[in-house]
Amino acid sequence: MKPAATLTTSSLLSIILIALFRIDPTSCSYRQKLVDYTASFIRFLQAQHPGYFQLWFYHAAPTIIPEDPILQEIHSALDTNPVPRMVLNTFDSSWIHSERQPIPLLIIHIESVLLEPSRWQNFTQMMIALDSHSKVLILTSFESPNIELEVLLVPFQYTKTFNVVYLSLDREFDCSGYDIQVIHDAAQYLNASIQYVALFCDGRECQLPEITKLSLDATQCPFDIYADQVSLRNKYQNHLVAAPISTNDVFLVPRGRSLNVVELFVKPFRPEVWILLLTGLILVKIASFILAGGFQNDVLLLPICGFERFDLNQANRTEKTVIFSLIVFFFFVSNAYESKFMSLMTNRPPAYEISTLEDILNMELTVKASKQRAEFLPGYKFRYIFAEDVNATEDRLDGVSVYLTNVMRAEVALLRPENWDFDSNQPRYKMLNQRLGLQLSFYLLTVRSLVKPALYHVQRMLFEGGILQLWYRQMVNVFYSGGVIFERTIPEEGLAPTAAILKFSDLLPLWNVLALGCCVSLVVFVVEVGTRLCTRMWNVEM
Repeated sequence: MKPAATLTTSSLLSIILIALFRIDPTSCSYRQKLVDYTASFIRFLQAQHPGYFQLWFYHAAPTIIPEDPILQEIHSALDTNPVPRMVLNTFDSSWIHSERQPIPLLIIHIESVLLEPSRWQNFTQMMIALDSHSKVLILTSFESPNIELEVLLVPFQYTKTFNVVYLSLDREFDCSGYDIQVIHDAAQYLNASIQYVALFCDGRECQLPEITKLSLDATQCPFDIYADQVSLRNKYQNHLVAAPISTNDVFLVPRGRSLNVVELFVKPFRPEVWILLLTGLILVKIASFILAGGFQNDVLLLPICGFERFDLNQANRTEKTVIFSLIVFFFFVSNAYESKFMSLMTNRPPAYEISTLEDILNMELTVKASKQRAEFLPGYKFRYIFAEDVNATEDRLDGVSVYLTNVMRAEVALLRPENWDFDSNQPRYKMLNQRLGLQLSFYLLTVRSLVKPALYHVQRMLFEGGILQLWYRQMVNVFYSGGVIFERTIPEEGLAPTAAILKFSDLLPLWNVLALGCCVSLVVFVVEVGTRLCTRMWNVEM
């Protein structure tokens, strides 16, 4: 059932809205009803257990002192009744017993599910201490119980506790989103009040096609604004108001693996440069043999390694000119190579990069998307390999597949710590600039509705002021991030600010190459010394 509301003014204007409604947290009526209901339920159970009745209060929160005194309010409501009770929390272990206790009722107040592992272990041990017939009443006070309460299923299933009832602490979770805020501002602009209504068709809640049909009847339509945004696949209708923020589908592609040691040493120069250098070195080496008399020094070892066999000052003019030119040339080349190499070691780029849809096709990557998106885009269904969608905002992206998802969900998924590469201090995925499925949403109004100019004006003012975008991102955070609001904008230093610092482990490839060069030089030196000794001994014997 969808609660609904009506806007009324002092004039003949009457506006009815259909929306999912959430009670204001500052309202005391719902909270007082919750306290009275809980106290009445405790008295009822006490009457059902005349011989023995004991009540446990358990507070689950990161701190000992509760921020919300709901358990104290229930405790005070029972002061007139002599009910045996005990107050516990996640920092108390006095309830640990060897046998399960036949406690008729346990009331748990959970302020947060973001607890340390030791606190959750305390909670599980408390559940183990209960009898399987004990009744558990859980009071929740966070944004998305349908998502976050899933973490409570583990201790309940482990202890085989099934007599569990959930109650929202201070609000009803029937509505989320910024649409209600926009409508409230439109009502304030019109000096109107809101009344929520619910539409039923043949004993059930009306669906969107039926609501659209009702909006075409200006005299019999029971509402003026349908607060949920709708998307049209048919032609545009004049009595709709377009939402200023559009959405589309994007491709999340992996950034790729980091460069290995070999690629790290090859990456500073492009293949064309390496080919040119090798060709030039080979030609210079051949020319040193062809020239009359040859060179007394090695034309490659002296400019590159500094190995001098003969005093260069005593060499002929041709050898001096060639070797000095090569020394200057390799000086600039080595400096350019070292600078690029050090930058690559500090911030390693990926070995490959996906920039277009053609790259996805050429690499034959799996595109994970929902079946609905695959059917909605039949042209891409045959070109891409679609797999059943996994929730990109709850699960860790696998780092190999491509994800086709909504842009709102994609933005949240990129900033989750599970999908962050702390070695490179950047997300493991990126969004392609090429996007699909641009979706324009509309607010459904009654034909010839008097609210249309006001709603359009309020939306425009909120959009130009940036307030609408703020509400929109807050809604996206709550909806796509499991109810946990987190900062969407990452700091300038990223989630791993020390990743840019060059550590000893980052220099390990350089040390390996240096050790390899020293070993090769030592082998060459030993071979050369051994050859000379053998030659001298041979000459002495002769």
